[in-house]
Formats: sequence, C-alpha cells, structure tokens
Amino acid sequence: MITRIKTLLSPSKENEDNLLMEFRSLYQEHHQYVRNVIYWMVRSDDIDDLVQDTFVKAWSNLKNFNNESSFKTWIHRIGVNTAYDYLRKNKKPVLVTSYKKAREEDLSEKDLITKALMSLEFKYRELLVLSYKFEYTNKEIADIVGLKEGTVKSRLHTAKKEFKSFCLKEGVHFE
Repeated sequence: MITRIKTLLSPSKENEDNLLMEFRSLYQEHHQYVRNVIYWMVRSDDIDDLVQDTFVKAWSNLKNFNNESSFKTWIHRIGVNTAYDYLRKNKKPVLVTSYKKAREEDLSEKDLITKALMSLEFKYRELLVLSYKFEYTNKEIADIVGLKEGTVKSRLHTAKKEFKSFCLKEGVHFE
C-alpha cells in the first residue's frame, strides 16, 4: 500500500483522490493503535485532538515517508512526538495520591498505578507501555523507537525499577 501511495504522490486530480482514499484506509487501520499509544503517554482529555494532529502531520509529510520502516512504526513515531510536544507545552504537574489516601477517596489501585506510570519520565513511560500494554519484544521496541536493543533493555530496567519504587512507597505491593 505504501508503494502505491508513493506512486500516487505525483500531482494529478485522479492521483489526489486515490491518495486520499489510500490514506483514509491507513487511518482506519492504525487509528486505534495511535490513540492507544498517545492515551498511555498523555492520559489527557485532549487525546482526540492529539490523534488528529498526528494524522494531519502524517498527511502533510507523506512525501517524506521513505519506506525504510513500516507505516505503523512511522505513524507511531509521529504520535509519540506529538504527545511529547504536548507534554512539553502543557507542563501540568502529575497529581500523585498515596495509596492510603486513594482508599479514603475511593480511588482504585488501578488509578494509583496510572499515576505511577505518569510519574515516569516520558522516555521510560513510552518503553514500559510498549512492553507491557502492547507486548512488544525488546527488538520490536528498538525498531519502533529507533534505539539500540541494549538501550531499550537498560531503559526498561530503569523504568520497572522506578515504577515499582513509586508503587511500594505509596503502599502498593507486588506478589
């Protein structure tokens, strides 16, 4: 499909219509994945706007897609960069509630786990989400994020350690 899109980039009304249909198909195929990735990175009410921004950026830069990776990897990177830009511009503090207070406020342990995830630096959160939420291997994560597999392994180790430390400090214990 991507090769077909490259062919359709030459200017003509027919190509433009076909390109739009091909891109719409890619959108339908990858929309939910991109939404999930951004959601786990940002956890904001602005999620739909960020997904839309991601696909607008992809559409605007389609001519730059060089087929060196899959479209999914390319759109993932655009989505993560969009989420990162959002977080940088909207430096809202992550509100962290202790487990004891969470129980008093009737927050679930799941809510506290989410807060623990959001307390991680973005570079760690991204890898943790790809590993545990999307169940990618370290090799697949390395390909997606453009890092060496050893770097992924190291950052995942740090992410797990920080995540667990946060949870333990707040009274959530692991079996």
